[in-house]
Amino acid sequence: MDEYSLGIMRALPVSAWLKDRRGKYVYLNAHAAKLFGVDAVGVTAHQLFTPETALELELADQRVVAAGAPVILPIWVTGTSASRAQFCIVKFPVELADDHFIGGLGIDITHFSPANWDASTFRQILDAITDMILVKGPRSKLRWANKAFLDGYGMSNEDLQGLIDAAFVEPDITAEYVKDDARVFATGRPLDIPEELMKLADGRVRTVHTVKSPIFDASGGVAMTVAVIRDTTERRHLELELRQAQKLESIGRLAAGVAHEINTPIQFIGDQATFAQEATTELLGLVAHYRTLVGKVEAGTATRADAEAARAAEADADLDQLTKHLPLAFVSIREGTRRVGSLVRAMKEFGHPDSSSKQPADLNTAIRNAVMVSTSEHKYVADVVLELGDLPEVTCVIGELNQVFLNLIVNAAHTISNVTAGTAGARGQILIKSRIDGDDAVVEIGDTGEGIAEEVQARIFEPFFTTKEIGRGTGQGLAISRSIVVDKHRGSLSFETELGRGTTFIVRIPWLPSVAAAAA
Repeated sequence: MDEYSLGIMRALPVSAWLKDRRGKYVYLNAHAAKLFGVDAVGVTAHQLFTPETALELELADQRVVAAGAPVILPIWVTGTSASRAQFCIVKFPVELADDHFIGGLGIDITHFSPANWDASTFRQILDAITDMILVKGPRSKLRWANKAFLDGYGMSNEDLQGLIDAAFVEPDITAEYVKDDARVFATGRPLDIPEELMKLADGRVRTVHTVKSPIFDASGGVAMTVAVIRDTTERRHLELELRQAQKLESIGRLAAGVAHEINTPIQFIGDQATFAQEATTELLGLVAHYRTLVGKVEAGTATRADAEAARAAEADADLDQLTKHLPLAFVSIREGTRRVGSLVRAMKEFGHPDSSSKQPADLNTAIRNAVMVSTSEHKYVADVVLELGDLPEVTCVIGELNQVFLNLIVNAAHTISNVTAGTAGARGQILIKSRIDGDDAVVEIGDTGEGIAEEVQARIFEPFFTTKEIGRGTGQGLAISRSIVVDKHRGSLSFETELGRGTTFIVRIPWLPSVAAAAA
């Protein structure tokens, strides 16, 4: 350097330094030397700062070398003496005497951060927002939060600096946050998390909708993330109430058909029970004749006429027919009772309020229950074909997926009935398949109905949109089904359709092994 350059560097009221490509300091101006308090020439950041701070500085050096462009890095620096200060650091490539170095300027902005932000218009705007806003640096270190977040966590911005999370938050919740932060840093793309848990300082656990977005530095790298967190607990309660109401509405519409489905086996049970009662009476009368005959035989007074009387009683009772049909009557009674029991259990499962927590459940059983409950809708218009694969238990809210399957089966029956109406004996088919596809459990419910017209395909998941006549649908079924699958289970609900040939709805739910399966 010439004399003027050296003079300027020495006089700069900010820290300035030069590193070689291995990260060793080769020059520090007086301000930097005073800040470090040691002769730093020939050492690296790992010998001057805590491991976390040194790593963050080293990563910034690597970005300068890789991009050949400056990097601006706001950072809380913790020295080996545990003193903490916030700096705005500018790192930039330097070429001297055919060699390459990394230059740096550091400006202490501790007094301008976050305490002075309280008085700024920017800070007031962010504090006026009722959603929680949180800024994090690399490795999920907390940087700054607005008033809504600080109030919920019972902390100040000074308290949260450099932390990963508050001490009262369970490790598994924090681990999920860190994993999501890493995805944003790795991809440079926003991450929408429709539902996750957040524990507050007062012990309450809230359901929140979080959107995490990247903040880029001058070189285009992800320097920080900002999360906008909205408390959706009350909204979720209302949605659950709406889903339960829609479920009960569906069951209400099916009630007459379900009552008929129950009444048919009950009537058959009654008929068979009447036959069994009459047959038993006749058999008991025949037994009485036999006992009389046996008594006379034992007394030595039996005559041929007594034997003929017993034979006549057998003929009157039609013993051969009783022997053949009475056991079958009890089999029929048992089968009718089983069917009624199955219907009642299926109705109970559909009518029971949903649990808010996810539990391992059998999707194939849920599908069979949905088919049984909706029997009155499809039995006269379509044959239901089940091709259910071997599924592991899927971690889900099974009561809500019950409703999804019921909605799709009923919709399939309705569209088939529109095609078969007025054609004697005409029937369609509802084909239901289940399988595992990678990380997803997949359920397909297809019909041979009308198909969905192109002009309405974009609207079928809209709330209150329906193509059905009045009294046959409210337009809520598909909208609620999509909310359950996408928002609640982070899955997908799509469809394939061909006009005049039918539609197949495809439900995908991420498959997570149950605790028992994982332990095994």
